[in-house]
Amino acid sequence: MIPFSTTTRAETAANRLLDHFRHVLVQAYYDNNDAQRIRFRADLVTHPRVYFGKVPSQIRQWRKTGGLLISWRRVDAKEGPHDALLFMECPKSIEGMYKGAHLTRHLAVIYVPPTWRVHEDTIIGRHKNAHPSKFQRQMKRLEIVRDYVKSLPVLTQIYLARQQRARAAQAQSSSSFSPSPPADAAPPAYTPR
Repeated sequence: MIPFSTTTRAETAANRLLDHFRHVLVQAYYDNNDAQRIRFRADLVTHPRVYFGKVPSQIRQWRKTGGLLISWRRVDAKEGPHDALLFMECPKSIEGMYKGAHLTRHLAVIYVPPTWRVHEDTIIGRHKNAHPSKFQRQMKRLEIVRDYVKSLPVLTQIYLARQQRARAAQAQSSSSFSPSPPADAAPPAYTPR
């Protein structure tokens, strides 16, 4: 399971992620009401490689060169695996968070909205004619997400450096368990010389 963290400054978080990861994906899929969306401002990203997921050639270029890809869809196989993910809109359930990050290798960051009222209004609008228990269930799921997000660490340079050291230590410990061949051993037949 990958770690999650939070930010209140999405573009700053994107710049920090780009300092540490090759393939960063911004999930700018908006599920809440149109009028109150908080947009990702790509012009505030300082990295030279910013791509837009609406154009297939830009997705291919992002895969090839790395950088930041902004996608307006829920994460799927079209973007493919990526190192870090920034949710521009916090999902309304824990399941939605983990489903949205299922192709993320190292870290997912959730933008914390200035107010959760937009999330609540969207749930109210969708379930005004539904059975009251369904509405209450959706509101409870959102309450669980809010509590979980409050408990997450904030994305800082120190946090990212700690995560990077932990990944390096984990990679080193997992590789130290495999026996190394003697120095004078011939390489396997499939190894290019």
